[in-house]
Amino acid sequence: MRLSAFAYRPDYRPVNGQFDGSLARQVVLHILVSRFGLIKGRVAAMMGRQRVQVNNAIKVINKRLEDPPEFEACYKRWADRTEELYFDKLSEVA
Repeated sequence: MRLSAFAYRPDYRPVNGQFDGSLARQVVLHILVSRFGLIKGRVAAMMGRQRVQVNNAIKVINKRLEDPPEFEACYKRWADRTEELYFDKLSEVA
């Protein structure tokens, strides 16, 4: 399953430990599980990650959503836009 609305490219690999790349992956994992209701194991397999990494990503983003309101506002924009793009794409196909 390829979700182009996420602009996730399997061939793009930010440097391991690079904060922006790690945070972007964590946000995508969180959106896939929390907003789209995908199973953690399936998300892990789809993105070439271990299930533990998916669980850790969800914990990290949940913690960030509790802290600064700026992050929560940004996350909501990203997640809402992702859903919008996904459903637009579905309506095109239908």
